[in-house]
Amino acid sequence: MSWLVGNILGGRGAPEIKEPTDHLLKKLEESRIQEEKRKIVEQLLNNASVDSNQHKLIGASLPLLISLFKTEKNDDEMVKETLQILVQIMSVGSNSSGSFKPLPVGSVEKNNVDSFLKDQKNLAILLDLLEGQDNSVRFEVIQLIQILLANNKSILQSNMLTCPMGIGHLMDLLKDPREIIRNEAILLLLELCKGSQEIQKIVVFEGAFDSLFYIIQLEGGIEGGIIVQDALQIINVLLQDNVSNQNYFRETSCIGKLTSLLKLSSSDAWILTDDQIHILLLTLKMVSLLVSGNNPSAHTNQAVMCKNNVFNLVLPLALGRINSTVTRITALYTLGDLLFGNKENCTLFSTIQIHVEDLIPVVVTPNNMHAIASNPKIHPALSRLLTVVLKMSDIRERIAACRVFKCYLYENEEGQLSLASTLTPPPTDESHNDSHNSSSGSIGSQLISNLISWEDDNEAYPYKCWFACSILTYILKDEPTSKELVLKIPLEIPKSGVPMVTLLSKCTKNLMLSCRLSQSNNSNNANNSNNSNQNSGNSNRISSSDRFTLVKIGLLRLLAVWMDNCPNAIKIFLSSANNLPFLVELILAAPSDEGDVHVQGLCCLLLGLAFKYGEEESGSQFNRAAIHSLIQSRIGLDQFNSKLDSLRKNPQFLSAESGESDANVALRAGDENYVKIYSSQQQNSQQISQIFYYDYDFTLFYKATSDKIQKQLKSPKSFQTAPQKSKNKPKENSRENNESKESNSNQNSTVTLPKAVENSSSSEAVLQSYKELIRHQDAELESLKAERDGLKKLLNAKENSSSQPSGEQLKLVEEQKKTIEDLRAEVESLQNLLESKEGSPSVEEYLGLTQAYQQLEADSIAKDETIRSLQLSNQNNNSAKSNENRSDSELVAKLQSQLEEQKKTIEELQKKATEAERREKVATVQFNSLEQEQDELLIELANLQGEITELRGKIKE
Repeated sequence: MSWLVGNILGGRGAPEIKEPTDHLLKKLEESRIQEEKRKIVEQLLNNASVDSNQHKLIGASLPLLISLFKTEKNDDEMVKETLQILVQIMSVGSNSSGSFKPLPVGSVEKNNVDSFLKDQKNLAILLDLLEGQDNSVRFEVIQLIQILLANNKSILQSNMLTCPMGIGHLMDLLKDPREIIRNEAILLLLELCKGSQEIQKIVVFEGAFDSLFYIIQLEGGIEGGIIVQDALQIINVLLQDNVSNQNYFRETSCIGKLTSLLKLSSSDAWILTDDQIHILLLTLKMVSLLVSGNNPSAHTNQAVMCKNNVFNLVLPLALGRINSTVTRITALYTLGDLLFGNKENCTLFSTIQIHVEDLIPVVVTPNNMHAIASNPKIHPALSRLLTVVLKMSDIRERIAACRVFKCYLYENEEGQLSLASTLTPPPTDESHNDSHNSSSGSIGSQLISNLISWEDDNEAYPYKCWFACSILTYILKDEPTSKELVLKIPLEIPKSGVPMVTLLSKCTKNLMLSCRLSQSNNSNNANNSNNSNQNSGNSNRISSSDRFTLVKIGLLRLLAVWMDNCPNAIKIFLSSANNLPFLVELILAAPSDEGDVHVQGLCCLLLGLAFKYGEEESGSQFNRAAIHSLIQSRIGLDQFNSKLDSLRKNPQFLSAESGESDANVALRAGDENYVKIYSSQQQNSQQISQIFYYDYDFTLFYKATSDKIQKQLKSPKSFQTAPQKSKNKPKENSRENNESKESNSNQNSTVTLPKAVENSSSSEAVLQSYKELIRHQDAELESLKAERDGLKKLLNAKENSSSQPSGEQLKLVEEQKKTIEDLRAEVESLQNLLESKEGSPSVEEYLGLTQAYQQLEADSIAKDETIRSLQLSNQNNNSAKSNENRSDSELVAKLQSQLEEQKKTIEELQKKATEAERREKVATVQFNSLEQEQDELLIELANLQGEITELRGKIKE
């Protein structure tokens, strides 16, 4: 072992050049005597350790040195020293971990590496040296290949594939009885296999899995050290993204060999060493590699994992009380991968119990059911998982546990319905307020309790409402039956005459309350900004704004997923007259913090869902047409679309869209500094920066839904209901035109409303104002009639005189006479119809009529200008009778103006009467429908209470 001691201690001292290198190389080329060659090689080795100039001279004669591996293959000493020369001229030393540093581009050593790899035969010659059993030769060959890997990995891997037996020789090194050779070979294989699936397949074919698990067993398995960790890392590299290797791993029964690496005794769980933690993490990563991602064999691997008891070993690591946070977090991610999309594993998980201290899963049977129920340390796995979500001190662990719920409920309709059925009202006794008993009750009651009591969040376990909303979102996602079921569950005992309190209505009330408190909190923060420096030292404190932001986003996400494709949820949401105005208020509010872009975007999504799935009937108070009009007039389509798009451009949304929020932590378990990173963040374990507002699935849902909403809003004809009678079409079209011009007419209004209408929302005041207006217009109509009669007499007198007006003027007068008679009859019929009505139009309807009146007034002015131009034309054609014709023209113009005003009044009254009749019919239908629905709900509630009473009686028995 003198060669090893000499290398470690550097006992050769400072090297000196006794003979020039170029002379030595020339002598080596000409020499034919083996002993002489040995001395020359020894001197070259001495010169190679001097400086880079010697490296350059020797590198120029690489073919000469490589030829020695063929001619002097049996001389182990000369081969060893030649290998050491190559190592010297291709490296500048190794780092503290023993691996070689990458060489600078253009350096002498890097050029020597490239020159060696240019000829593919050089690598084959080098690998052939491994056939010998000399310890030093094998070691130097490994060192040289490691240098080549560190500096030109791709070329080396490509050359390696051209060597038929090369990889086989490397695999033989794993069986070398000398630990130093075996351990160096493990490190070499670890780097060689990275990034090359072809090499990975060859290595597996050469028996890598059996060799590596044999080494793991020799080194003590879970009790082993760094060698076990390196071997596990190679296996993970061979499995990652390589389906054929994963199938081979499963088919050769290697999955069963993982159980010994996951099995802990109860005492070990409290005193895990660093090596044990690393081994557990690498093994959990291996499990996740086999059952996660786009692996087509993932489902089969999940089943084999369960069959080989791997599932039962991962479960206590995830939900038990081992003393390693990073191990629990990684195990939770792995547990989620084992459950994702596998109904059999999900069913097993829903029925299994776990002993949180002994780390032993317990399967419930009729024989042990009573014993399990009486043991406080044995909990259902799902219940224990919820406790981790709500009560653990590290928020990253809570996020990982929440992900397990997501994986468990993915495409699991039975699981969703099962948890939805537990969404019963939380207990109201004193235990509800006891922190020690906060985990009592069903999973659903605990979720509701934490959702509605979000104001009770404390520093130790913040964001409970956020996590409760997330789990409820997974329960309801894409499951119509669960959505309908939860809508029918009352949170409070219904009282006579009071609408039933549902979870949806409770969520909307909490959303309103959180927004009000958030606004108040922002105001207080602004007033107390001068004192911020005094509290700057407490960087770990959870801010109130963070809590409010998460509560609002969590509730809005839940409502959006719930209301998607659920008309009944939309109907209940719109049944409260305050909900839509509240959403509009939030959308139009000026942003006060960074969270407002999320709140406003999600509010737009909710409003869009109400529009998308709203009722088509025109009689509904908030039908699709009404919501479209609300968006268009109050918010504006451009601003509405801008709010939706702003959320899609937010960094939080983009991170989730890229999959960062769904990144599998278990797949990073073998990365360098993984444990250190998690340990260093322990002090800031509850910061909001650890939480992603959205996951990948929600971003897909948001983008698809918002795109459909925006498309439908741009084409309102696609949702308008066809009129029942053809004669109503002109009126409806006129109303649409009025609505589209509402914003402009508001700004240019010249008509003042009656004070009774402006200052009161009472329907009686509005009706009285209409009656006053009608009486006033009736008086004006009578006055116009009298004036019209006088004009008729004047015109008749003009006709009998010698000076006749022009033919054009006479024609116009006759047309006006006919129009007056028609309008008079229509006015009288409309007045009779209006006074016989008992409806009470709203202020909004009156505003619409007033705006229509303004538009018609503007049209009248335009027509007046046309009449004046006609008068000028008559004056030019009849210059001889200019004074008399001008007088006639003025009379005609005045008559025309009055008739136009009268026509506008008639049209306004006609629309008002029609709308009043329609409103009266709709109100009657709505009242009958609501009364019938209330009766049905009361019957259903009575049935439900009877079932509850019956169940309680059975429980007592």
